Amino acid sequence: MSDQFRELSDLLGALCDQRLTEADRARLESLVLADRDALRFYLRYIQLHGMLHWDAAGGIVEASAAGLPTASSEALSSPLNRVAASADHRREKRRLMLAALAAAVCLMLGWSVFRMSPAGNSGDLTGNSPEALPSVPQVVAIDARPPNGEIRPEATVRLSPRNSPRSPGSSDHDAVANSSPREVIDRTVHDVANRSSESMVAVIDRELHEYWEDHNVTPSPVADDETWVRRVHLDLVGRIPEAEAVVTFVKDQRPDKRARLVDDLLASPEFARHYSVVWTNLLIGHTAPREVNRPALEKFLREQFHRNRPWSETVTKLISAEGREDENGAANFLLAHLNNEAVPATAVTARVLLCEQVQCTQCHNHPFVDWTQERFWQLNAFFQQTEIVRHRRTDPETGRPMRDRLELVSLDAGGPTFFEDRQARVQVAYPEFEGVTVDDAPGVNRRQELAKLLCSGDQPQVARALVNRMWGKFFGYAFTDPIDDMGPHNRAVLPELMDSLSSEFVRTGFDVKQLVRWICLSEPYQLAA
Repeated sequence: MSDQFRELSDLLGALCDQRLTEADRARLESLVLADRDALRFYLRYIQLHGMLHWDAAGGIVEASAAGLPTASSEALSSPLNRVAASADHRREKRRLMLAALAAAVCLMLGWSVFRMSPAGNSGDLTGNSPEALPSVPQVVAIDARPPNGEIRPEATVRLSPRNSPRSPGSSDHDAVANSSPREVIDRTVHDVANRSSESMVAVIDRELHEYWEDHNVTPSPVADDETWVRRVHLDLVGRIPEAEAVVTFVKDQRPDKRARLVDDLLASPEFARHYSVVWTNLLIGHTAPREVNRPALEKFLREQFHRNRPWSETVTKLISAEGREDENGAANFLLAHLNNEAVPATAVTARVLLCEQVQCTQCHNHPFVDWTQERFWQLNAFFQQTEIVRHRRTDPETGRPMRDRLELVSLDAGGPTFFEDRQARVQVAYPEFEGVTVDDAPGVNRRQELAKLLCSGDQPQVARALVNRMWGKFFGYAFTDPIDDMGPHNRAVLPELMDSLSSEFVRTGFDVKQLVRWICLSEPYQLAA
């Protein structure tokens, strides 16, 4: 994507989030009116945001030089970003939406007058021709499952069969001999990923079949290719597929075409961009403080997702970040919340990264769970060594003030933190998490120690929280409801499956793309809504 369209995308995102300044509005107008491709980008962006959820996180397609707009998809559910608006705010939002859509209609009419070439043929989506018939995986009836509860290979959706028919005389040796080294490596990696996925996909399918049987649920039939390809594009890259891509996918007769498409989308830059927007909205909200460098945080997350870095590494960098907001994008998470004795940072860290709502225990013990007020302040103590340094800046030519630069620094300070209980008595709390107390000496970096504790163990809460969020992202309903309120007071649906996914997710080294692959290749994800 060119710099022009990246800038246009950012401006349109600000427009949809209602954080567009007058200067930004003027810049957006100049870009749209100066270029026909920019106008097309604007029209489709507004159209898609009007068709789908208005305030959902969006991604950007980079499939063509001109680019296409994102289709927003439902972001990972988080009440943190869903504050109920007043009636006036809702009316104002509807007014802005109608105005934007009206402007889009007017611009579309104007564009249709001066466009120079007719639109290309999008292809036949009716499926009337034999070669257009979709290749749909076969799903065996539930009663075909053996009594012992194990799923036979033929009783699941086979998305990447390893024993596909071969032409006479073919062999693995011939395939390797006729391949380049790069192709051999790619094939090996693909086979290993498939074998790992098949095991966990079978676990998901088995657990869901048992749940359906226990609750007398008859599953839907397998979704047709047109439906599924739209679904997987929205979930993985945040947009609907192009018409040509749909036609190509429907005509593809390979039995593992769905698995191949999942892998292609996971490897695309669009996946990283979409999920960087989703997680930026979760971490700092749609309208972060002005000093927080949102683009820098998005860039950090985009690189992490694109390189498929372990989720434990991403969490560690977010928790232990230091430096300026423009130099270390991860620092912007705490820069957005590190105020008021780090109380917001404590609550948001637990809610977003651990899916635990601990904010009420700031002042009193939890009413339903054995979570004490002291537990909140023990977590808070990990952030007490941290300070925000504000660097004032002025324009060297005009002398006018410029936007301050914020820096996150760790202090060489030790000792406990203090809080008041319900009886106004001063209490003391030392840095402690899940029963492990950290040395409160000045030389110990508490946030680094917290990051280690968050990601340690066979099934840390960080892993369970991401599994819960991803399951909710792809199926519309997480293992717990609300999604960010996990705990003994909120019993999970299919707890054994959540445990299995969490343990295997940790075993793979917190591999986010592998977790997504398991879900997308599972039988439930293949079914019609």
